[in-house]
Amino acid sequence: MTNRSLLGILPCIVAAISLGGCATATKFRQSKLDSPAVLEESRQRSAFLVWQDVQVFSIDGKVADAGFLTPQGGGRFKIDPGMRHIVANVRFNQGSGVFEGKAVIDVDLRSATTYTLAGKVVDAEVQVWVVEKKTGQAVSEVARGPFMKAPKVVGVPIII
Repeated sequence: MTNRSLLGILPCIVAAISLGGCATATKFRQSKLDSPAVLEESRQRSAFLVWQDVQVFSIDGKVADAGFLTPQGGGRFKIDPGMRHIVANVRFNQGSGVFEGKAVIDVDLRSATTYTLAGKVVDAEVQVWVVEKKTGQAVSEVARGPFMKAPKVVGVPIII
C-alpha cells in the first residue's frame, strides 16, 4: 500500500473511531413476553407544512429506536407491563419551521393492552400523555416540557 492510498483511508479510520462512542447508549429491547403492553407513536398531519409526531425517545432510561425504515411517528414498542418511565419527543411544524420538545411520563402499563402516545403544543410547551387505544381514555397525567427549534439534519455524502 502506498502512502497516497493510506492518506485516503485515514479519514475513514478517524471517522470510525470518532463515531464509535455514539453506539454506547443502552438500547431498549422489545419485550419477549407472550402478552406485553404495546406503546405506539402517533402522527398528525393537517397540511403540507403543518404536522406533529409524538415519538418514544426512551423507556426506563434506555434509548428507543423504532428502526431506520419506520416512518416518523409510526413506531410500535412491546414493553413489559408495570410502572414505566417514558421520555417522549414531540417534533412539529406549524408552518414556520421544525421544532421539538421532550416530556417525561410515568405510566402503569397493563399486559395485552395497546396504548398510544398523544400530544399537543400549547403556547411555549409540548404536552404529552398516554391513551389506551381501545377505550380512548387517558391513563397517565399530562407531562409538559419546553420546545425549541430542531437542529438541522445535515446529509453527509459518502463517496466510494
